[in-house]
Amino acid sequence: MLTMIEEVKEVLKNHAFLKHSYFFNPGKIARDRKYHESLYNNIYNWDYNGTVYEVEMYYKELNNKCYYIVSVKENGIKKDMRAVKNLLKKLEGRV
Repeated sequence: MLTMIEEVKEVLKNHAFLKHSYFFNPGKIARDRKYHESLYNNIYNWDYNGTVYEVEMYYKELNNKCYYIVSVKENGIKKDMRAVKNLLKKLEGRV
């Protein structure tokens, strides 16, 4: 079980890797594609000082394309990845 700060770092690391996934080459066989999809399709929920963060990462490989979509919500309001970066700063005590 990862701590909250480790999960936030993992989300930011995966996002930095996957944000250029449109240019990736998908797996040659279905087993490889499903493995990659299972690795990166995740939902994370955190509660920090009464603020609820929800990050949903969706990664899909088709025969010739790769797609990546991320949804970030802070207290139910749609945000972007800056909200997760700011959460990491708060957790590390830099703010």
